[in-house]
Amino acid sequence: MSSPNTQQPLQRCLLTVEGYLDLGMLAEAEQEIQKLFFFSRIYERDISVLSLRCGIYQRQQRFKDAWKVARTMCEVSPTCLVFWKLQVILLFAYKGPTAAYELICSKTELLTDLEFFVDLMSYLRNLCS
Repeated sequence: MSSPNTQQPLQRCLLTVEGYLDLGMLAEAEQEIQKLFFFSRIYERDISVLSLRCGIYQRQQRFKDAWKVARTMCEVSPTCLVFWKLQVILLFAYKGPTAAYELICSKTELLTDLEFFVDLMSYLRNLCS
């Protein structure tokens, strides 16, 4: 987690990136995110930063890069169904339905929460139809 001293510049950067995204200025949004990493690697696993990076890559249709970011989001917050759904969507776009299905089936720890697993599988079924 970032310290209070780093919160203000982080928030300013995130607002700038969101503004660029709203305006469709994807290259500028990506450059702004990269500035964070130039100054400090502590932001590499910050969910706010990861979410914006994923959004940038999605809009650029860089599904492989977006999927890698979504995968990191799942590592940072493994119980967040929204991040798992995002990862499934992006893997589906990047490699197709079989890869998305195999991802879900390979995560045996998800099987301990049957509702979570069923929700992901239902979501994938809806993507395929």
